[in-house]
Amino acid sequence: MKVLVVGCGSMARRRIRHVVESTDAEVNVYDIRPDRMAEVKEMFPVVECLESRDGMASLAADAIFVCVPPADHESYIEFALENGIPFMCEQPISHRLENLGSIRNRVAAKGLICHVSNNQRYSPRVSTLRNILQDGSLGRVMTGLVELGEWLPLWHPYEPYQDYYPSWRRMGGGLDAVCDLDWLRDLFGEPVRMKSMCSRKSELEIDTFDVVQFLVDFGDGQPQIVMHLDMLQQPIARQSRIVCEQGVIVHNHPDQFHRVYRARSGEWEEIPFGIDLKRFPSMPGKNQSFAEPMYLGDTLEFLRRLREHDASLDSLDNGIRNISLVQPHVFGGSPNK
Repeated sequence: MKVLVVGCGSMARRRIRHVVESTDAEVNVYDIRPDRMAEVKEMFPVVECLESRDGMASLAADAIFVCVPPADHESYIEFALENGIPFMCEQPISHRLENLGSIRNRVAAKGLICHVSNNQRYSPRVSTLRNILQDGSLGRVMTGLVELGEWLPLWHPYEPYQDYYPSWRRMGGGLDAVCDLDWLRDLFGEPVRMKSMCSRKSELEIDTFDVVQFLVDFGDGQPQIVMHLDMLQQPIARQSRIVCEQGVIVHNHPDQFHRVYRARSGEWEEIPFGIDLKRFPSMPGKNQSFAEPMYLGDTLEFLRRLREHDASLDSLDNGIRNISLVQPHVFGGSPNK
């Protein structure tokens, strides 16, 4: 099998590592920056680098990983559609909504295998929370708070944050809320109401919002959740507090467990994630491997689809739904202070 990875940034390097470690596929890469391709070649000597985009067509790849900034996703999805090549695309699938219906129709008409990243669903944090809720002993979820905050210059400490797509709308930045909304939708279904407030509070050289907050109501019998995201906090903050009829489930990064309060007994307990994070690598400049299992699970899902010829549209529909919910809120106003 020939695999093509477009883009050679941090996410692409994860996907390359997963493919190299999980398959015997031939891996080829293309990036508009030769320096990044050179870095990837040094990290993964088995990888072959394409000198130009023209080389992608002659390669006749069996699968494509689209790991470029969101504003460039559609260009490479178009290449995959034109050539009938299965593809995996990072989330958000695009930074705009206009062409998503057409993309879905063409994927369906061709029966093309595809996967839009939904990595948070494979997070040990989320999967453990799912198991706790499915146990049923805490009763129905009523409300909760989900928070993710991190100082933008520390997201990728090895490069200027001004070069990184979350800083700029023209690159598709500012849409990271899709990731948390995705796993919340997986647990609680479709939102029936969403309200947002987005602001820019820092002196960062960006034109995206650095504070984004959503109030999401999942309807009768389901919770109302507050989602908070910011590019400001030092150190990183990742927490969730899920309020149920008979207790509360709390997680605070970097804990590898959820704390569960059971109202009937009046006692707390710790429920571990049950995974050894020491066996996972960490991004350069960051001593953090907590996120890596979810990216691996995401890649393995696409590889499963390829292996089983699974052309279902579930992840594509899900990716389109996520960006359709978030984009009008985040791109609908000015990021001025």
